[in-house]
Amino acid sequence: MIQLKEGEIEKIISCDNPQLVKYVITDTIGSLKEEGLIHDLIMCYIQELDLSLALYKCSSLSNKEADNIRFAQEILMNKILNGIDA
Repeated sequence: MIQLKEGEIEKIISCDNPQLVKYVITDTIGSLKEEGLIHDLIMCYIQELDLSLALYKCSSLSNKEADNIRFAQEILMNKILNGIDA
């Protein structure tokens, strides 16, 4: 099993706009590919990140932070359904 990188959720939440959220996710997946992880392990990472975002304590988030989580979950679900390179 692969563990989330430290601060990954905080990086997503603190993004200034949706394009940066997409960049953070794409950059992380690219780093995992460069490290030589196989497709199945990267998919496990994506699923773990998606679940962690779903379980993140949302009561103290601003609207922008909550929107970042929703947008990140949309990106991750697209990758889960259509493949890592989607």
